[in-house]
Amino acid sequence: MPKKERIIIVTIALAITSMLLLSVIKEQTNVYALTFAEETILGGSNQDIARGVAVWGTKHVIVGYTNSFGAGGYDAFIAVKDGATTSMWTFGTSDHDYAFAVAVYGDYAYIVGTTKNPSSYFDIFVVKWDLATPGIVAQIAIASPYADRAFGVTVDANYVFVTGQFNEKETFLAILDATNLNLLHFVRLDAGLDYEFGYGIDYYWTGSQYIIIIGGSTKSVTFGGHDASILRIDWDPAAGTPGLVWSLRFGTSADDAIQAVKFTSSTTFVVAGVSNNNGFIASFTIDGGVIAGKATVFSTSSRINSIAYDGTYLYAAGQFHNPPNVDDALILRIDNNGALVDAKGYGKATIDRAHGIAVSGSNIVVVGETSTSINNVFTPSFNFVWIQWNPISTPIYTPYLYTGSGSYSATPFTPSTYDPGFTSASQTIVSGDGEAFYVRFTL
Repeated sequence: MPKKERIIIVTIALAITSMLLLSVIKEQTNVYALTFAEETILGGSNQDIARGVAVWGTKHVIVGYTNSFGAGGYDAFIAVKDGATTSMWTFGTSDHDYAFAVAVYGDYAYIVGTTKNPSSYFDIFVVKWDLATPGIVAQIAIASPYADRAFGVTVDANYVFVTGQFNEKETFLAILDATNLNLLHFVRLDAGLDYEFGYGIDYYWTGSQYIIIIGGSTKSVTFGGHDASILRIDWDPAAGTPGLVWSLRFGTSADDAIQAVKFTSSTTFVVAGVSNNNGFIASFTIDGGVIAGKATVFSTSSRINSIAYDGTYLYAAGQFHNPPNVDDALILRIDNNGALVDAKGYGKATIDRAHGIAVSGSNIVVVGETSTSINNVFTPSFNFVWIQWNPISTPIYTPYLYTGSGSYSATPFTPSTYDPGFTSASQTIVSGDGEAFYVRFTL
């Protein structure tokens, strides 16, 4: 049986407030040390979007979706960047298929997304791709009577952990074996009243159990619009069913959501996303306590879509509205004190958005979507400021977030599964409009 949920209302201690004041004094801004190294365009003559990137040795694995080529409609794609060489494959059905995230372990990529079924609903898919001998080695679709999508994935030698949206209104956790993608556990996570999403997922193995953090959004009980949500689930493989330990939500009177989650130690993790039209990054303890948070405050809107961590620096990728362009991509480098060390903008015309980021030694790789190439790399103008948590009265200018209870139920469930019958094909990359991009920076 799942553990009884503990609802946590987070407050900031005076000691943490003092630490933040010292950090503000020490913060160094407007220091830009990322060096642009290369830009590669992925796709064909129609729309192509890269959604995720992972490291495979010295190579980089990129996933997304394309309408330029494939079996029909939109197809999911995987690309491998190896120095100056880029290889690309599409996979899917004769209808629409979208890949949203990828994780790599050994010589295999684990790709998640959604596929349109014959009843015109979308189902979750998980694909295991052989990187050494390119091709699909295992695949599974997970279905409810309504729309289902997988947005986040992480993996180790034994298990694949997946989150997203199930039955159109619920967050979920799926645990599969990493060898054959057999579905071992499926937990429906529901706050009961309205739409719930799981976007980011990460785990920490304690030696006896997995601590799993899922970040997303909820509209069941909120401060207004969607609130950001965090759920901690513990799982001992020897004991059976995963159990919900705690959940919390935080937000403003506008829409707030977590897009990415990353453990930074055995006791801390970082989340990133959007809050009241500002991108934000916040650090928590595994007990649900807030450590600190910062926001990217432009004169227009911004958001953070992906984060990576190298043990010393946190890297973030997202976008900001930059008239006359619709959006330009945003890349950040942040130290362990929360100080902004580097920032870069990327774009030139119409739409440029960064959806994924990964760190590989001295290389920082970013993927996303662009409406043109070659793009400009520039220094964006914005403030990177501390967030006020639970202010007594709503501040007028300073970014703020309120925390509240998140009453989720965790229900073990056996969903319908089937083989989606994906086929794959090698593709030749050609230049066109609406392309996926890969950009590499060096330190």
